[in-house]
Amino acid sequence: MTNWQATVTAMETPVAQLDKPLKTVSRPSKALFGVLTLLYLGFLIIAYNSFLDAWQTNDWDSFNGLVSFVVRMLALLPLILGVPLKQLLEGSDTVLKVRRAAIAGDDALAPPAAQPDPAVSQDVFVSQDDLLYFRGPSGGRQAARRLGAVLFLIIGSLLALFTMLIALVAWRDPIGLLSIAIFGGLAMFALVPGFVFLAHGRQSRTMHVRADDVGLCWRQRRRCVSITWQELQAFSTVHYRRNKDGLHYDIYALDAPGAVLAWQLTKTSSDDERAAHRYLSTMIVARTSLRLRDLTESIEKLEQEAVAARKGSRSTRPEPLQFPLPTVPATVPPLPEPPIPHAPVARNRPKISLGCAGSVLLMLPALLLFPLGWGAQQYEPHYYAALVQRVHAEQPKYQDTLTRDSGAWWVTQPRTDDPRKLIFSGTGYQLGGGPSSKFVDSSLSVIYGDVATQVTVQEMGSDPQNDGAGLELRVREPPVTGAYPDKMVAYYVTTGGMWFLWNYRYVDDNANDNWDLVDSGHSSAIHTGSNTTNQLLVIAHGSQFILYANDTFLATETVDGASDSGYIGVYSNDAALTARFTNFAIYPLPSLAPPLPWAS
Repeated sequence: MTNWQATVTAMETPVAQLDKPLKTVSRPSKALFGVLTLLYLGFLIIAYNSFLDAWQTNDWDSFNGLVSFVVRMLALLPLILGVPLKQLLEGSDTVLKVRRAAIAGDDALAPPAAQPDPAVSQDVFVSQDDLLYFRGPSGGRQAARRLGAVLFLIIGSLLALFTMLIALVAWRDPIGLLSIAIFGGLAMFALVPGFVFLAHGRQSRTMHVRADDVGLCWRQRRRCVSITWQELQAFSTVHYRRNKDGLHYDIYALDAPGAVLAWQLTKTSSDDERAAHRYLSTMIVARTSLRLRDLTESIEKLEQEAVAARKGSRSTRPEPLQFPLPTVPATVPPLPEPPIPHAPVARNRPKISLGCAGSVLLMLPALLLFPLGWGAQQYEPHYYAALVQRVHAEQPKYQDTLTRDSGAWWVTQPRTDDPRKLIFSGTGYQLGGGPSSKFVDSSLSVIYGDVATQVTVQEMGSDPQNDGAGLELRVREPPVTGAYPDKMVAYYVTTGGMWFLWNYRYVDDNANDNWDLVDSGHSSAIHTGSNTTNQLLVIAHGSQFILYANDTFLATETVDGASDSGYIGVYSNDAALTARFTNFAIYPLPSLAPPLPWAS
């Protein structure tokens, strides 16, 4: 070996492939594949759950943000990992090529090297337990472990960052807690192997090999590997100098079907290691017809040719057109006639490998996520608009214009102990007259389950802190004069264009303990300002409440703990203001509507 200036990229990285069988996958590759598979499954769970939430709430910002984040990460990871991964794959291809040449006995790519003559060998190996002690190749193994550590640490850091972001914005949400648990577990699953590979990157393993008349036996990755002398296919060596410390390495490898025995020698190797090497080399020469083949020059040559080809492809420029153009001859010789005018043309049909088809099927759920999200966002307005039309096409279960007293609603005048006023004014049913810190409501005395409820509401006056008027649903306990309900769901809009959905459960006289905000938002469909009217519609289906304002879909919300049925009525969030209600109606759920995809 004359050229000891081989680079780390050209030599140390390919050495990592010398101690692996030709058709097996390394343990770091399996672990990395496992982490990526778990990450992929976790992404699918979170992504489709986000898709379902976006469909329910008509808020696609989180889903689109998740899709954007994944696309950015997929675009960023090749830039981060592309160079070392490309070098590793290119080095692996080079080593596999020369190893196959050594097995095939190709003297051009795998030339024979000097080896000991068994007849003149004077080394006699003596060991107390008849074991040969070798040092496994460390240079290439360290490079592979460092690369694996970098991959695991990058993936784990991204997962940990994403987990912290989820914890900041959704740590109180049960789905958010599930997401934190999934991504946090994946982060730990990636970070721990990363630190382990980083810690063991400088360690080289000691192998104990037993050689007898039958063959070789050694322990590798917690399993015992044995091969006979007849199974050996090639005996190869590679020499290189590590650039970091200038230490010379001699790597030797025995190839067999499904197994490889590789060891290294350096200037710091012990006398026992050198004696074991000479003894094993003598036995290989004596018991097999294999010749030691030096792969160093072939690896260097192939690597240099690959580098030159890459540089040439990057530097090649199309030559510009030159003027004047060359003249065309006056006569062009005719093309020769083919010997067989209608000769059949052989066509090779491309074959699709099972691995490629399996990868496509595995990635199909993720690939379908993007067109499904886009299609759902386009279809959702039409779907919910159709629901409004189907509701109005049903025969109402109850209908009241609320312009006169029909005897179904509670009517009261202000009293000393109860200043609230609930009256029919001729233009609508009015609620008000109480303190601004209290709400005022009125409901029918009939219990309803899954129905659609609609009312037109008008609020006179404004209180930025407490105003709002709308519907109360699933009210439990019969309404009693001067008493508040035990449970209910309140949906109302404000004069500022906001909508709110509250879950009320009476706990004590402290109002803050009784109310749980389900969701809220602002919509341009809500008419703003005092004395303006808004038509509200709620479709109650189980624990799901579909909210509308002026026939415009706002959101679909899940109210945990809501009653399956209850009274229905009107609601004013500020008793000091006057809320007027007209055109109250209760419809059955539209029978022609498609089943809600998220409901049980």
